[in-house]
Amino acid sequence: MINFNKSNINILSFFISLVIYSVIVLIINYPKLEKNIQKQDENNSFILSEEENKFNNLDEVEIKKWYIQIDSLQIKANIKQMEGNIPEKNYVGHFEQTDIIGNNIALIGFNFGTEKNYFANLKDLKIGEKVTYVVNNEVKNYTVTSNKIIEKESLKDELKDDNNNSSYLKLFTYIKNLDSKLRYVCAKETIDI
Repeated sequence: MINFNKSNINILSFFISLVIYSVIVLIINYPKLEKNIQKQDENNSFILSEEENKFNNLDEVEIKKWYIQIDSLQIKANIKQMEGNIPEKNYVGHFEQTDIIGNNIALIGFNFGTEKNYFANLKDLKIGEKVTYVVNNEVKNYTVTSNKIIEKESLKDELKDDNNNSSYLKLFTYIKNLDSKLRYVCAKETIDI
């Protein structure tokens, strides 16, 4: 039989209390730990996909230059990734579900109501005119193939990449007093030979 004196009982009770306290803390903090584990998994999967396709998943910190230039409209506008479908006021917004460099790039900009209405004259862009798109040292040239008004509800379909391996730059802007419509300019990449 084990003899317990007062000192042994105090030590044993301290360790039992410590174990109970640790279990309670773990139970209380389990949801937070689970979220941190999920976040870590998401970050690891992002790194893997970034290695697979570095241009389409660029972090804005890695982008030193990102702009669109349309000489015929005297536009040179910096681009910024959007959260949602509304660009920041002093930038042209990039739709995150489309490529940054690839076959399907889509941008949207204001044409009224802000200090820098970069797409104010997008309606005047004619078929055959040139658009330049720059990300870091990657420069892509496009030729306008269409300029039309679409229903805002069809935006989701227009953002899809169904271009049969051709490379397109899609530009959108709002239409004043027509909340259900958007101006849509499509430009196809021109390859200099």
